[in-house]
Amino acid sequence: MFAQQRCLPIISFSFAINNFHEYNRYYLVISPALSLVLPLLNIPFLYAGHSTDSVLIKSLKVISVAGWEDEFVITAQRDLLVSLLTIQNMALVIYLTGLIVLIVYMGKSINYIKKLSQIYKREQLYNVKFYNTREPGTPFSFFNLLFWNEKILLSSKKGEQILKHELFHIRAGHSYDIIFIKCITIFCWFNPFYHLVMKELRAIHEFLADEYASSSLDKYDYAELLVTEAIDNKNAFLSNQFFNNQIKRRINMITNHNPSSCSTMRRLMALPLLFILFCAFALRTGERYAVSSNFYNKTAGSITVVVDAGHGGIDAGAHSIDGHLEKELTLSIAQKIKNLSGDYNVNVILTRDKDILPGSASNIKDGLINRTSIAGIDKADVFVSIHINASGPNSTASGFNIYVSGQNKQFDKSKLLGSAISGEIRKTYKIAEELNESNSIWVLKTPPVPTVLILCGFLTDNTDLDFITNGQNQEKIAHNILKGIVNYQHSVSATGGQTEKQALTTDTVPAAEIDRIKKRPASSYNVIFTQLEEEASFPGGPGEWSGYMSKTLKYPKEAIDKKIEGTVIVQFIVDKEGNVSKVEAISGPVSGGLRKEAIRVIKNSGKWNPGKQNGLLVKSYKKQPFSFRLN
Repeated sequence: MFAQQRCLPIISFSFAINNFHEYNRYYLVISPALSLVLPLLNIPFLYAGHSTDSVLIKSLKVISVAGWEDEFVITAQRDLLVSLLTIQNMALVIYLTGLIVLIVYMGKSINYIKKLSQIYKREQLYNVKFYNTREPGTPFSFFNLLFWNEKILLSSKKGEQILKHELFHIRAGHSYDIIFIKCITIFCWFNPFYHLVMKELRAIHEFLADEYASSSLDKYDYAELLVTEAIDNKNAFLSNQFFNNQIKRRINMITNHNPSSCSTMRRLMALPLLFILFCAFALRTGERYAVSSNFYNKTAGSITVVVDAGHGGIDAGAHSIDGHLEKELTLSIAQKIKNLSGDYNVNVILTRDKDILPGSASNIKDGLINRTSIAGIDKADVFVSIHINASGPNSTASGFNIYVSGQNKQFDKSKLLGSAISGEIRKTYKIAEELNESNSIWVLKTPPVPTVLILCGFLTDNTDLDFITNGQNQEKIAHNILKGIVNYQHSVSATGGQTEKQALTTDTVPAAEIDRIKKRPASSYNVIFTQLEEEASFPGGPGEWSGYMSKTLKYPKEAIDKKIEGTVIVQFIVDKEGNVSKVEAISGPVSGGLRKEAIRVIKNSGKWNPGKQNGLLVKSYKKQPFSFRLN
């Protein structure tokens, strides 16, 4: 080896190479990384939106849904094999199989290189670890390891050219490029773009090394060397080898390549295109809602808002087929409202800021109490509860809805608040034209302040699901809600705290008539009430009712076997003594025993607290939806 090494000092390591190939090299390394990073960027590019100083809010009509209890969802597991054989799971298995195969193949290649370094003696040439081997596929390099073939003499002209070629790979750090792109290719193996990039990057590496190795020789002599020594070898796929299947292109580049200024200009002209693509993927335009708007900064003082992220902890709420949970989405929206509130001079208090029941409650009932008590403790001005619904498989329900309660002490202001928020959300997504009234929802009727419940779509509707699971759309809704709250505040301030309904009632209806209506005895009504001043309720409230159904309601085995699911609505009467009668299912699947099971649960629920009208106990209708779902 000493005789062979005597030639090494005459080798110059100058890197005077053409920028043409270097440009291609960096482009091929950077472009795959950018293709993965750009979709993740979200650089806001805001413009000042139109604002108005008007605080006139049209109070929306309220559609009563009194007498309804909150929907109860029961889930049953399908057959294990059926539940596993989904398109998503099969796609995941295919992806993981390809990933594992490529990782194993890469591991074998690294292990092969490691094995060679242990078998053969190592010699140090400058900062290069040199191994003289008898292996097929040599010579090749990997980082600062050079695996040589003992049949090629270093002192020969051919040996010197090949050595310069491989040393260039090492000094230029080509192995870093290969490892970086290979890792991307392994994890994104299903995308042919990355495999093409890998193939082209290898070729560029060879062009660069060939250009350097042939710089002091006749290019045709070097081309002749490539032709005469080209062999079919089995080298480690992570290495940079001298002999490979790019011979024809390498010879063409050596003998014909003479890049002109025009080719350089063509590459520079690609920069504006890359800038446009960057803007298209990374920048997000949107209205600047509050920062520069005089309207929102004119608020006399900050308004305090309790924002309630529905459910949480052990109470997951509704869920979509692909596993999106209501409790996670409502929390995400609530947190965005909190983060943006400073721009609107709004003080936001969250009932929960993580996946727990409010106040770290251990059960749903205590969680409900904790939610509504916050408004009084912190002297809030309004209460906003965020929820997302789900419906049966044959339902077409979709879009946003806003609920208010006639039993809330601030009913008129609640309607004004709901109308203000609805008007803003309508600019972003579809929402019901009217407000809905429910007198059985605890978080609506209990807070001592104007209260609304915003139902942010249905997880069972694909359009709603795609919209509300998008983080940017959640931020838009957060802006809408905050903007509506500020509009409401201005409207109340402009009318001295008196709502439109209060003014009309006082001005147009004689006081004597109002008193006469209020004093009318409930016993004079020979009807069963559908809407009351105080709805019939289960003893203990919503928490106890939910706990009773969780323990009692069972998914019928017949329905599981026949894969039947759906929503059953049960209507029943609660009389003046609290007895339940005339229990019947008015909708839902007829077969499978779902209706029968829902009726059984209502009949066995015991005595209820009867409804009241004008202070007297009366008969009333109640409706309870049961959602049976196969998970």
